[in-house]
Amino acid sequence: MPLRGSKQQQHAMAPLSKWKFRRTLIDLYVERDHTKWYWRAAAIISAAMIMIGFLIFPASFPGNPTEGLNASGATIVAGLFLAVGYVLAAVLSLVCKSWVFRMDVIYV
Repeated sequence: MPLRGSKQQQHAMAPLSKWKFRRTLIDLYVERDHTKWYWRAAAIISAAMIMIGFLIFPASFPGNPTEGLNASGATIVAGLFLAVGYVLAAVLSLVCKSWVFRMDVIYV
């Protein structure tokens, strides 16, 4: 059992250098406001790609009277938009540190 104040006990109690303790809700919103512009742009692009994929997907159903769209082509394009949009959203949720940014922009 280590003595009080020993190096082993002090090392075990040392905070992680990258961890920033958030004390209040205001700290969370300040952290969200300091999110870089390119993460915000990537989040908007991923949401737009997912929406476009879901808008194109109904054109792939048989018997749909839309002219000029091939059913298999529409399925491939919609699947591509959905896959890239969801992968970008997953990468953003892993890279961004702000919890409120994840909840407000990525997960919604």
